[in-house]
Amino acid sequence: MKWNERDGLLEKGWSGKILKIVPLLNDENNKWIYAGEFRAGQYQVQEYLYANYMANALPFYLNTLQS
Repeated sequence: MKWNERDGLLEKGWSGKILKIVPLLNDENNKWIYAGEFRAGQYQVQEYLYANYMANALPFYLNTLQS
């Protein structure tokens, strides 16, 4: 792999962009996103508890792993 491709993958990994682990509720195409897209306001979720999970689950998990 070229260095810039590896660097791009590393950047996506650190930012969480590779981890599209959050499904959008009621999406007709069953789209999955990464938590940063939700926190940036690109997607809206009506259910408060699910929105809270989307915003906080991955950072909480990563902080727990670090400690």
